Amino acid sequence: MISTTTSQKVEKGLFLVVVAAPVEVALIVNVIAGHNYLVDDPDSTDKTRSKTLADRAALEQILGHSLADRLWPSEAMALGTPVRVIQDPEWGGPWAREFFGVIDDTAPPELIASPKAQPGEFTYFVRFNEPELDRDGDGPYRKAMIWGRYLLQVGTRRDH
Repeated sequence: MISTTTSQKVEKGLFLVVVAAPVEVALIVNVIAGHNYLVDDPDSTDKTRSKTLADRAALEQILGHSLADRLWPSEAMALGTPVRVIQDPEWGGPWAREFFGVIDDTAPPELIASPKAQPGEFTYFVRFNEPELDRDGDGPYRKAMIWGRYLLQVGTRRDH
């Protein structure tokens, strides 16, 4: 069941899918048609890779189809790119604070099909350096699908 605060978050386009900790996977899905992505990240540890594959399998089960034929868009930030997740200056969300993470390959970035999206804006799965709370105090989350406007690239692909 989706709570009122979660429904509002999805409506505002703050994030489409959230992976919670300690719960293995808590997903809120707003499906956008996409492309294929079986991308191997050689920088991922075995433990991180296992979690990503489990998250992907859970997402595929909810969506009812495989993501194996989707490609990583060439215009999107690269897999493994370190990012800072920022707050929206107009309302201080969607996260309780700003923090760091890395672009993850649970699913490839997708163009956002919403009138609230900026032209050419992608959603990205971001694996957080530490579990984080959202602005409403929900969480902690270890990963989320986040709109590109809330991500600042802070370097190039790195070991993690």
